[in-house]
Amino acid sequence: MIARAPAVSDGRPYFQTRGSGAIRIGTDLRRNEADADPSYSAPPGEDRGTGSVGRLVDELEFLRRAVASQFSDPQASAILLAGLENALSIDRREATFPAAHIVHEPGLRGDLARQAIAVGRGLTDMAREAALKPSRWSNEALSRADIRSPCEGHVWTADAAGLLMGASGGARVMQLYNEWLHRLVILRNLLIPYVNWRDVPVPSGADVPERLRAVEPRAKALLADAMMGRPRHEDLVALALAGQNGAPSAPAYGFQTRDGLALPAAIAARGSAALLTWHPATLIESGDGPVAFLYADPRYFDVPRRAVGPGGERRPPTAVATGTHIVATAAAGGATLALHATIGGCDVNVELGRIVRGARHALASAADASAGQGRAGPVIWHDPSALIAADALVTAGEGIHACPGDGIATLALLGSLYPDNVVQADGLPLAALRHAGKGYGPLFLIGEIG
Repeated sequence: MIARAPAVSDGRPYFQTRGSGAIRIGTDLRRNEADADPSYSAPPGEDRGTGSVGRLVDELEFLRRAVASQFSDPQASAILLAGLENALSIDRREATFPAAHIVHEPGLRGDLARQAIAVGRGLTDMAREAALKPSRWSNEALSRADIRSPCEGHVWTADAAGLLMGASGGARVMQLYNEWLHRLVILRNLLIPYVNWRDVPVPSGADVPERLRAVEPRAKALLADAMMGRPRHEDLVALALAGQNGAPSAPAYGFQTRDGLALPAAIAARGSAALLTWHPATLIESGDGPVAFLYADPRYFDVPRRAVGPGGERRPPTAVATGTHIVATAAAGGATLALHATIGGCDVNVELGRIVRGARHALASAADASAGQGRAGPVIWHDPSALIAADALVTAGEGIHACPGDGIATLALLGSLYPDNVVQADGLPLAALRHAGKGYGPLFLIGEIG
């Protein structure tokens, strides 16, 4: 069991992890500054072949400088960096992930496209900053640089092609440029799963070529599925774990390595239900190998269901959770996690995999309030603690069911309700929430209701 921590100054609940981290469930995911090493400035593990994203971009700058040093054209650096910017875009001729057509899609497809934009722009900015720094390499070292880079089929900008294939170019500089470009493309793909991608530990030093290339197959498969079909969350997690030198033995929603852990972003704060957040802390003793966080129920539709209770006409107080903590249990191929809390005076526990699935299937509260009258009928109010059960998923035949609760209670409800037509209220009033959801069947409104 993870030790409970005292309340912090802002009063928000969180549970203490091993090491320097604290995860504030339902509100925020970040390092616990009170317990952290004040000298901390980059992910741990740099003596084990991992370092920060910025450090890796700086290391890769050697390849770009080796190319630029061959040209007298003062615009050479700008041309090479513009080629990188286009390769990391999603909407230009040279885009390596041409996903502009899915950027407005809901769910994981759209999240991947939007995250590719954010990570691509960030890496381009880092590369430009690295190019402005004083060189750490001698002209002799740059002139000796040589590498065999497999043809990856990347499309070059016209300016880059003219430069590399011109009088001062040739096979050597082409391959150096191709390798620099390709490693940054792989790095972008490796970081796409994470909301806080700048905090993720990445390969460093001599391990870079081998570890980056090892990520490629999973990245290509996931991004191809995103453009042409329905990408799966378990494949996103597998890609993220491959970037940490691991592989899940079964479908997982997160994992822990010796450098930290990755959990769905929705566990820490309202936002993407598909992407992950990295945190430099650990939940369990895991040795050197990664530990996958597995679903206790491989298929949620096989979980027993029970009918919702009668509820009432009067609105109950918004349920507030206390004593929140996570319990990890060893399982074949990894571990399962459960959220424990006291809600409405009742001790509850909900398996985290159910919460993750519930968050992915939950519907947005935003709705067109001008479209007709919305759902008619009385609202049936429920105390969240009456709906949270470890042995079954709650459902109903019909009606509007409202369950007011804070962030933790909302997470517990997401893992306790059958994930169909469940809407997170996000503080909207009931009049607006009547327009949310599918418009038919039972409707569950959970969270902060205005």
